[in-house]
Amino acid sequence: IRFIVGQTLHAEALDRAVVGTAPGSVVEVICVDDAQAQDGVLHIQPPKLSEAAKEKIRKMQMNEFAKREPSIIEEQNIKFKQEVREWQPPVSLTRWRVRLDSATEGVIPVLLKWPQDRLAWATTQKEFAQTLLQAGQGGRACRRY
Repeated sequence: IRFIVGQTLHAEALDRAVVGTAPGSVVEVICVDDAQAQDGVLHIQPPKLSEAAKEKIRKMQMNEFAKREPSIIEEQNIKFKQEVREWQPPVSLTRWRVRLDSATEGVIPVLLKWPQDRLAWATTQKEFAQTLLQAGQGGRACRRY
């Protein structure tokens, strides 16, 4: 597939996978966020995990929680206990294997010197955020601003 990072409706997980990756690299991406794994262009929906898989993940995560040493700051311990109580296994898990064939130089907003250039860049970001909102990707659209 060919896409422009941050400017297509491909899965957000793919967008993030290629940032900072050198051409020729192969990247393994594991995504447990349903919304970020959906690909509206390729019509990919992340598969739901079975109850057995969720239970296995739950056990593994609880083992990781149990390994954590208590903090000397009581507030941190309270926050951690709340995190353990509220933690839920992911609904889906998608694994992407991405090979980046080529890349071109992108825009780094901080390095745009002229106000007109920054304004033009910001305008394109807002326009794409509107496209995302229309595609039902509100969370992703909010990250555009």
